Amino acid sequence: MGCLYSGPKYDEFEWVELPLNAKLAAKKLGYTKKKWDNDKGSKYDHYDWEDLPEEVKTACKFLGYDQTTWEESGLIYNNHDWEELPGNAIKAALLLGYTKEKWDGDEGTEYDDYDWDELPEHVQEAAKVLGYDETVWDQSD
Repeated sequence: MGCLYSGPKYDEFEWVELPLNAKLAAKKLGYTKKKWDNDKGSKYDHYDWEDLPEEVKTACKFLGYDQTTWEESGLIYNNHDWEELPGNAIKAALLLGYTKEKWDGDEGTEYDDYDWDELPEHVQEAAKVLGYDETVWDQSD
């Protein structure tokens, strides 16, 4: 799971506002100015913390991540447009009640007000494909 957000320390910064060291750390994660400014995520978004190369962990730490915040930011496709989703994520999103319009418009679905344990099992499985687990689901708005 990964660094879909621009990092706790710098998530409100545009690329031009980042200090040089933050830009270098972001580049280690695969960010470009365009990706950073458009919240498109990094090439390590789908990695678990323990699978990250050490130099990437160091860059993440500089940006304000540790293992806990990295794992909690693991909503894998949160900043992706519908057209960017792989087939399994589209299928999962459809099971959660998303359409292209709802997804791209950041609209909710009928399941938004459910706690994890209230979700049908097939919906929980779909949510897992998108990076949710019980903790993340119950803490999300």
